[in-house]
Amino acid sequence: MTSALEGPLQKMVVSSGDPIAYSLRVGDESLSLNRVLGRGLEVQFLGRISCRHCQTPTARSYGGGYCYHC
Repeated sequence: MTSALEGPLQKMVVSSGDPIAYSLRVGDESLSLNRVLGRGLEVQFLGRISCRHCQTPTARSYGGGYCYHC
C-alpha cells in the first residue's frame, strides 16, 4: 500500500488504550502509525519551512514551528 501525504508535520499524537494509538498529522490528514509498524515509512523534507501560526515562509523555525516574529 503506497500513499503519499504532503503538508506540514505536526507533533505526534499519542492516545491511551490497548494498544496505545500513535498518529501523525500531515497537513489536514492524520496517519495512523500503528498501521505501519514493522513496515517501511519514508519522510522527505521538501525544502519548505513555514510558520505554524501565520504560515509565512521562513528560513528557520523557533519554539516548535513558529517564525521569529510569532
